[in-house]
This record gives sequence, structure tokens and C-alpha cells, in this order.
Amino acid sequence: MDFSFFKPFNETFNEKYGSIQKQYPYAFLLIEKQIRNFESGSVELSIQNLKKSSRLNFGRTIRSTIFAHTYEGSSQSQFYMSFERFDWLESRLTQRITEKGFLRFKQVKQLGRLATRGLAYPKFMRIAAKSGIVSALERKELLKKMDVEGKRNFELIKAVIVKSKIRLFFTDGDTQPHAQMYCRAARELNIPYVIFAHGYIQNPMLVGIAPINGLYLIPWTRNQFEDLAAHLDDHDARKLRYFGYPKELFSGVGCTEEVLIAWHTVLDRDREADLASLLATIYRVRAEGYKVKVRLHPKDSNDDQLCQFLAKQNVDISRRSLQDDIRSAGLVIGSFSSVMVEASMSGKKVLQLEAYSSIPFEQVPVLHSNETIREAAQNLERQFSLDSFDFEAFEAFCQEILT
Repeated sequence: MDFSFFKPFNETFNEKYGSIQKQYPYAFLLIEKQIRNFESGSVELSIQNLKKSSRLNFGRTIRSTIFAHTYEGSSQSQFYMSFERFDWLESRLTQRITEKGFLRFKQVKQLGRLATRGLAYPKFMRIAAKSGIVSALERKELLKKMDVEGKRNFELIKAVIVKSKIRLFFTDGDTQPHAQMYCRAARELNIPYVIFAHGYIQNPMLVGIAPINGLYLIPWTRNQFEDLAAHLDDHDARKLRYFGYPKELFSGVGCTEEVLIAWHTVLDRDREADLASLLATIYRVRAEGYKVKVRLHPKDSNDDQLCQFLAKQNVDISRRSLQDDIRSAGLVIGSFSSVMVEASMSGKKVLQLEAYSSIPFEQVPVLHSNETIREAAQNLERQFSLDSFDFEAFEAFCQEILT
């Protein structure tokens, strides 16, 4: 994929916000991701995240504070692990690391909630959601207060990491406020911080991916590894590692007459057009006699209004695990979703809708508007040819970075 947009985007970003980062370094750890979302044009996504982050929860804050001040620590070395949708990797990696005498750090949520303690951060987010990021950044006294609170929270997080004897971080991200603080603490304490890309990387400006705050980033495919290496600066390119596809393969023939439609996040500004496109795809699949099941993006699966609308159109929305969806489907059709790569790796026939093919996915052919689905599916070869995960090489890597 072409990530050539990243360098000019990042240079412009640093020119515009470098002075704020220098003057309020701890505050910037908390808000950088939202600013990058805004600058990349994902204004609505930024607003959604801002609204979510503006909520106060005094109960959680009090519990996390009590935890930090009363936590006695560990007498044994521990590792931190936090993944979403990496069940196979998480299970196997946990087993191997514990066999080497490490304990798994269990207070993940309590530690993460320490990052945004205080009143300044949610206040900043409320202003940004209501009046915009630019308006919120003009509140210098608020930034100063957030920086003071952020530094205090950082020192508390760092102290817990030391008491916990955490020797290794495994995560699927490094840009959220708590992850930014973990990365800074890990750098200061010389603790390896290993990131698995949370999905098949699609953002041409690499928002949520780069700059790489952790010590290592592991993408899903060799092509993505090479594309990232070609467009990151030398410092970040040296952080890249590749061991193969890091997720479970969901084997199973499935029902040849069942089509799984994997959809992207439905944003409000594109809602009408997105839903029209989704319904048109459903009708197109049904017209050829297939049974249809729709898998929404995780952010949309709990959108009651969206689900009710689709239910009225007699759309079968999947509530099953991704593993079950891929196994039961005979064919997967998608817009731009990492599910397409996961299905392809599991040997399924996968097609990408032509309207969304400006973001290409490896080994996923385009379903053109002028061809039938059955013709396109019949012409597909087995798509499973990406590298499987080399666990032995990854274990050797872990041993190397620990010593």
C-alpha cells in the first residue's frame, strides 16, 4: 500500500504542533491521537472519540488512585499484555512467557485509568467536542493544568510499573493516552514495548500507527512491512519486525451458498450513502440466490439505531464470533475491513467491492460492478499464500530483547 502521504503529513503536523508538544509534553501525550485524527480529515471520528473521552467517572478515578497508592507490587518479574481480537496469539504467548518464569500483570484496567485522572483532560475534551480542537488548544491555562496533572499521573504509572517488575509489554497499540504514557515510561526504564498492528493497516497517513512510540512494531504481512519500511524515517523503520500473520487460521469449508458481508465503520456524515451502498450490496447478493449475513464493524455492532434500521430491512446481522462467521461462510465480500485479510488467510474466497478498491487488500480481487458474483467467485483461486506466524523466531526475538 502507498504510505507516501505519511512523511509530508507528519512534517506539517510537527511544524504546526511542535511548540505545543515541547511546552506541554505530558498534556500532548494525552491528546496527540485526537489531533492527528483531526488533521488527517477524520473530523467526525475525532469528535466521536472526544465526546467519549469527556465523560467523568469519579468512581473509576477513585478506585484507580487507591490501587496505585496501595499496590504492594510483585516479587516476581511480570509481563504486560493487552490485545483485542488476538485470542490465539494471546493464549499461546501467555503460555510460553509464563513457562519462562514470568507472571502476567493483571491490573491492566486500573493502571490504564491512571493516565487521565484529574479535571483538565475531560474538560479539554468537552471543549474540543463542542467548539473544535483548535479552540481547545487556545486555552493555554487549561493545557498547563492538564500538563501538570499528566505529569503527576505519569509518575504514578511509572512507579506502579517499577513495583510490578514489568519486564516486557505486548500490546496492539501505542497511541491512546495510557499507551503513550506506558511507552514513555518503558523508554525511561529500558523496558521493551512490542506492538502488533491492531489490523491490516489502511490509513495512508498512518494515523494510529506512526510515529511509532513503542520499541517495535509488527505488521501482519510482508508487503505491509516493506511498504512501511519504505516510507517511515530511518529511526522508525528500524523498529519494524516481521514474523508472519499473527492471528489464528479459521479452517472449515462452510456453506457455499452463504455470503458474509464485512463492512467498515459507518460515520454519520456518510451514513446515508454508506447504508445505501450496504443495502445495494445485500440486494445484489440476494438476487443471485445467496444467503446473506452482515458483519458490522465492532464500533457499530452496539449502535441500536443502525441495527434497528437494518433489522427493518430484514438484514441478518451477525452476533457470532469472527471465527464462526469465517468458518461458516462460503464467500466473503467486503468494503475495506481487516476481516477480508483474515478470511483470505483462512483459505476463504474473498472479494472487495469495486467502489472501495481505492484501498487495496493483498490477495483480495475486486468484484466489478459489471460482473456477477457467481462468475467472480468461480474464477477465484485459493487465496491462502501469506506467511503463517513463525512462533519460534518470535520466541527467539523475545529472548533477545529481554537479555
